[in-house]
Amino acid sequence: MAKNQLMRMEVEGVAATLRTLSKADPELRKASIKNIKAAAGPLVNEARSLIPNQRPLSGWTHWKGGYEAAKIRSKITVNFRSGARKGRNEIPLLRMIMKGAPGAIFDVAGSASRGKTRAGRQFVQVLNSREGRASRAMWPAAERRLVDVQQAVSNAVDEMTRQMNRDLDS
Repeated sequence: MAKNQLMRMEVEGVAATLRTLSKADPELRKASIKNIKAAAGPLVNEARSLIPNQRPLSGWTHWKGGYEAAKIRSKITVNFRSGARKGRNEIPLLRMIMKGAPGAIFDVAGSASRGKTRAGRQFVQVLNSREGRASRAMWPAAERRLVDVQQAVSNAVDEMTRQMNRDLDS
């Protein structure tokens, strides 16, 4: 199976706030995490929109799970990480991940090599000519939406902090 493709966005200073929230107000922590993940919605939607409906190669029916656009789109997700790295007040907060071989192959085929076999080289060449060079979905989506997502995450973190401060003042 192909390795999951991922993209990270790191936000500093949130680890301590989340640790405090888990003790002080677990419900606020859950709501805050939900808001932070929701902030990445435009990024995920953009990446999903870049997956073509039609198979990019006519023979790609059963190989590596086959090419099914709806299935590939459903495997583009965002994960939330709440644990800080050891010795640091830093969390790799959100990761956009493309799970599964067909999506990963579509997205990055040809990025590391032009193909090792004649058939592999032809596969990459045809995919590049029809769908553009690797990365075909994840990075273009990030380039288009990451600034908006960063602002939305920042707003969600600010709201979480304001709510926590209100709760602590009460």
